[in-house]
Amino acid sequence: MDDLEHELARLLAESVEDLRPPVAVMVAEANRRGRRLLLRRRLKIAGAVAAVGALALAGTVLGLPEHPAGPATATRTQAPTPAPAQVSATAGAPDAAALERAMQKALVELIGPRAAVTSDPLGDEIRPDPRLDAALWVRYDDGDGAVTVAVELHGPASTATGPSCGARADAGPETGYTCRTEPAGPGTLVTEILSPPATGWTTYRIWYAGPDGTRVAVSVHNGTLHEPADPTLSGRLTRTNPPLDLATWQWIAQNYRWQSLAEGAMDRRTATGRDGP
Repeated sequence: MDDLEHELARLLAESVEDLRPPVAVMVAEANRRGRRLLLRRRLKIAGAVAAVGALALAGTVLGLPEHPAGPATATRTQAPTPAPAQVSATAGAPDAAALERAMQKALVELIGPRAAVTSDPLGDEIRPDPRLDAALWVRYDDGDGAVTVAVELHGPASTATGPSCGARADAGPETGYTCRTEPAGPGTLVTEILSPPATGWTTYRIWYAGPDGTRVAVSVHNGTLHEPADPTLSGRLTRTNPPLDLATWQWIAQNYRWQSLAEGAMDRRTATGRDGP
């Protein structure tokens, strides 16, 4: 009986010992998981910072004045897009939604059938005074990677800061920034390229300043600045370079349609003390 009890005690002791948690293994696994979680968090933060930085550049470099956001607007519908001539300021303040639709119609026609152009909810974050400024944010998708494209229209009465290569004197080719100013027809063309080596992002920003004070800015990236399924900003690179070539976007920025839209919808008085062309 003593031998049986001794054997049972030995087996019980061994079984209990087997149940002891393998501390070294658990610590190692926890460290591995901790590193993975930290990496994920850092990547998420880096992505958010990159997206916010891109949005900040899109808002400040392009020169949109800061306006408080108004009340939430109704959800956009796929209603037929009016022609630019249908946008009018005769009833006082122009219809911002109609002006935005007219801008999108003009952009779609200038781009042609080479890509699908759809509204981007990122535009809901920026609501300028349509008598002075207008902003359009769209998603361009030609099948090789969707990208965010922005078009801004500033009327003669806008006090938005104008384009200037000297505005970023601290930046240079070593930081991935180049800028060129040149005459273009009766106006001035300013072309900026931002391609910071460490980020992988490339952005073309083309300004055209007309002789009457109307200014157009076209910005195109090599990725999307906003994901419709994500309520937060989440920039995502989708291709090596922005679509089309720089000359095509310069041509789009200089097109007369933007001037026509501004003439039909915006305050024609010239702002005083405005920086830039």
